[in-house]
Amino acid sequence: MIYPTIRAYIEALNTPKRCFRSINGITIERDNENEPIFKASSRFVCFKVKYKKEDYLLKLYTDTPKESDAVLPKGTLLLNDELMAEAGGELKYWSVVLEPYSEDVLTTQTQGVQTSENREPYEQNGKWGFKNDLGEVVINAHYDSVELFAEGRAVVCKNGLYGLINNIGEVIIEPIYDEISYDESHLCYVDYQGKYGVINRSGDTIVECQWDWTGKYSMGMLCVELGGVYGYVDQKGKVVIDLKYSDATSFDSNGYAKVCFDGEYVNIDREEYRV
Repeated sequence: MIYPTIRAYIEALNTPKRCFRSINGITIERDNENEPIFKASSRFVCFKVKYKKEDYLLKLYTDTPKESDAVLPKGTLLLNDELMAEAGGELKYWSVVLEPYSEDVLTTQTQGVQTSENREPYEQNGKWGFKNDLGEVVINAHYDSVELFAEGRAVVCKNGLYGLINNIGEVIIEPIYDEISYDESHLCYVDYQGKYGVINRSGDTIVECQWDWTGKYSMGMLCVELGGVYGYVDQKGKVVIDLKYSDATSFDSNGYAKVCFDGEYVNIDREEYRV
C-alpha cells in the first residue's frame, strides 16, 4: 500500500482493517464525533495515538524524502524510523516518528485544524514575542529576535545566543548556542562557542560540539571537519570513516560521496570503497 499524500494517510489510518497492518498495538485516538484527532500541515500529518496504553504522537511526513540505509517492504512501519512510499514510480523513504504526546504540538480539534503554529511575531520596545490569531499576547516580547514556529518549536535569540521554545513560551533548549538550524528529521545543527555538533529538538546530544564544521545527515552519515581534514560519523556520533580527506561532500541519494585524498577527487560509498 502506498501513501503519498496527507489525505491518503488520513484515509488509511481511518480504515485500519485494510491498511497499516504492521502497526498492531498503535490505535488512533478519536474525538467525541468519532473523528481521528490529528493536525495536518503542508508536509506532514500528526495523529494522536495510543501505544502500550500511553499517549503518543505519530507524525508522518509526505513532502520530503528521507534517505535511508534500510530496505523495507512497502507499507512496513519501523517506529522512529521510516515508512517506504513510492512517488513518480521511484521508491523513496518518508520520515515516520513516534514521540511522547505533547499538548502544545497537537491541539485537539475536529477535522484536524492546525492550531499549534498559529503564532505571529510582534515587536515591542525593540524586543520580540508572539501573538495568537486573535491578536492576544501569548509569549511576551523579551527576545532579541525570533523565527517563525514550525511543528510547535521556534528558534529565539536572547543576549546574542539561540535556543528553542514551544508555542506556549516554555524553553525547550536554553539559549546557549551561537547558531541553531534544524531540518525535517527533528535534528538541530548547533554552533557552541565555535564548535559544531548535533542535538535533537529536546536538547539531547546526538553529536558532541567538537567539530570545526559539520554538514547535515544524509544516508545516515554526517560529514565533519576538524583541523582542515574531513571524515564521517554515524547517527550515534561515532566516527565511521576516519578524518583524512582534504575535502569531502555529504553522501548523495545513491549512497556516494566525493572526497579528496592526495589532491585526487574520487567517489566513495558508505563502506569507503572507491566507486
